[in-house]
Amino acid sequence: RITVQRYYTAGGYSREKAWSLNAILGYAIHEGATWSIMPFGILGARSYKTTCPYGQSYLGYRCYADTDPESEFKLNAGGGLLISVDRFSFGARATSESTTVLVGFRF
Repeated sequence: RITVQRYYTAGGYSREKAWSLNAILGYAIHEGATWSIMPFGILGARSYKTTCPYGQSYLGYRCYADTDPESEFKLNAGGGLLISVDRFSFGARATSESTTVLVGFRF
């Protein structure tokens, strides 16, 4: 499964939007009639720094002369655990940058 996540990273005294693209690989170590346990690993890349090559705009654009910003990327790795009971799923995932609680419902 490939996911795209938007999150905020702290950069100095300001916050800027960042994104990551991750591959998630997991395997159910227990599958019962009504519940299962699945640990998984996360490996991907995330943007960590966005700069304007010619400086910031004073006219309301993000960068000077409406040029595109440049992004630099870092490795994003981590893991998590998902427990499914009947139609509900609960779990958590963590990487070096963020932690998320997972809650799901299967239709």
